[in-house]
Amino acid sequence: MSEFVENSKRIEFIDFLKGISILFVVLNHTLPFLDNMFACLWIYQAVPIFLMIQVFHAQKAFNSGNSTYSSWYSKKAVYKIVNRLIIPFALVQCLFVMIWFVYDKSIMGILISGGMGPGSYYIWIYLQFWILIPLFVFLKNRFGGG
Repeated sequence: MSEFVENSKRIEFIDFLKGISILFVVLNHTLPFLDNMFACLWIYQAVPIFLMIQVFHAQKAFNSGNSTYSSWYSKKAVYKIVNRLIIPFALVQCLFVMIWFVYDKSIMGILISGGMGPGSYYIWIYLQFWILIPLFVFLKNRFGGG
């Protein structure tokens, strides 16, 4: 296993963090009693860890020369985000809106909050990171921090 990791330049700790984050997300959505066990101090950190890993991979791609600002915002990259995030999110939100109409509620709350259901906030945070990561990388490379 260590030969594979060395050859592919993978960092095992990052893979470990991803695995723990996935476990925490599953636990958070399936075991509501964890709220009583100070989950905010340990289990709720899964999404920030995912975002931290995303920033790490972006920084690594920019520093290695595999990614440029034009490729980051290329048609292919936008298409990938639309297909992987926006379309599934929109479909789930449409389902929630249809269910909400059955109960005769106002959809204004859904629109104001950015979505409904567990994790509906994540897509907005992800899109902000996708837009801002190149700026952060540029500033870091330009003004120091190696």
